Amino acid sequence: MEKLAEVKQCTKCNELKELMDFYKNAKTRDGYQPHCKVCHKELVRKSKQKNEDKHLSDRHNKRAKRFGLPAELTPSLVTYMREEQQGRCILTDIEEGLHFEHAVPSIQRWGKYLRKLLLH
Repeated sequence: MEKLAEVKQCTKCNELKELMDFYKNAKTRDGYQPHCKVCHKELVRKSKQKNEDKHLSDRHNKRAKRFGLPAELTPSLVTYMREEQQGRCILTDIEEGLHFEHAVPSIQRWGKYLRKLLLH
C-alpha cells in the first residue's frame, strides 16, 4: 500500500505543499510553521532589513559576550554612528557597497567605550 504525502497550505503564498516544505514548530497544533520554508526565509529577510540596526546590535553584543568584551551596542547607537560617519568606513573612507563589519572601541571615556563603525 502506497503512503500518501501529507500536505498543508501555506498561510503566506496559499499553495498546498508537502510537510517537508515547512519548518517544525512544537508550539503549533500540527507541529509545523504556518508558512512554508520559502516564505519564511523571505519574512526573515524583510524583518532583518526593516530592523537592521537592532539586528546588527544584537549580533554584535552576542559576539562580544562570547569573547568577554563589553556588549553595550544599542540600535539607537548604531543609527547615531551611521549618521555621524555619513555612511563611510572610518578606515578606508569608502561609502559604496558597504556592510556593517563591527563597532570598534575608539577611546574610553567615563568608563564606556566610544565606538566607530567599521564598514567593509
